[in-house]
Amino acid sequence: MKERSTIIFHQYSLKKKIAQYDSGLYLVQDLSTWSQTSYTSEVTTKLDMDKSCIKWKNSNHTSYSLITELATKLSVEKWIHNHREE
Repeated sequence: MKERSTIIFHQYSLKKKIAQYDSGLYLVQDLSTWSQTSYTSEVTTKLDMDKSCIKWKNSNHTSYSLITELATKLSVEKWIHNHREE
């Protein structure tokens, strides 16, 4: 069975900012670490990250490939499994 990407993800744009919320960032430490490492290797600006949110303040420095990859990194099945373990 092909894994589906996480549905526990959304993003919004408000006042020239993009915020990407993914509960997997809070739930799975490896995913949070991956996000931080990938961000610093792809983007030159300082990372603005909360427990489950990455904020992009400048559209010129937004890594859409990173947003896309993060959205597909955690399957629904893995999210449920990690949630039940906690």
